[in-house]
Amino acid sequence: MFSFRRNLLDSFLNNHKEYISGSVLDIGGKKENKRGSFVPPTENVKQWIYLNSKPDESPDILASSENLPIENDSVDTVIFTEVLEYLEDPRESIREIYRVLRKEGVAIITTPFLHPIHGDYKFDKLRYTKSYLMDLFQEKFSIIKIEPMGSVGSVIFDILRISLGYAKESNKSGIGHKLLYKLLWKSLFFFKYLDNSLKEQNKYINTGYFILLRK
Repeated sequence: MFSFRRNLLDSFLNNHKEYISGSVLDIGGKKENKRGSFVPPTENVKQWIYLNSKPDESPDILASSENLPIENDSVDTVIFTEVLEYLEDPRESIREIYRVLRKEGVAIITTPFLHPIHGDYKFDKLRYTKSYLMDLFQEKFSIIKIEPMGSVGSVIFDILRISLGYAKESNKSGIGHKLLYKLLWKSLFFFKYLDNSLKEQNKYINTGYFILLRK
């Protein structure tokens, strides 16, 4: 099912594959049942290591991002997408990522901003502004870019999609909700136009941020 945020995230990853090389540590990533259309590259990649705190997702390493059981300066690339929002203290994980990265290594990070709370709402804790993210990372890393993902159309569509989707799945959903849900999908082109025509507002209104860092 289409999601502006997921589509933007996959596009950003695909458009920045040149930063992914060597030994890759994917923190929070899934080996199976992946979301989205991004396919991990194999060119210039020696190994892709999945680290996760959920044993049912069969990670290569079962651990949390706050305490990585990995040697210092041993990883070339860290993928850390859609994890920051789950952490009570992101600085611990950022310190760990910095520790395990080799000199000149790259961290690729995404996190939501104006986007609904995830389905696992008990664990989804925080949203960050660009200013906060800059303060969080610039102490240790060289910031290559912190780029907003989408604009007004993306934010509105995804909020409505998730809200009406939950209502549609509920036994309490009425005919009105179902009609609105169908109308939303028929209006997808309008939200794409709105997003593009108001893209200069993405510094204030966006679904989240795509972050590239170098050690």
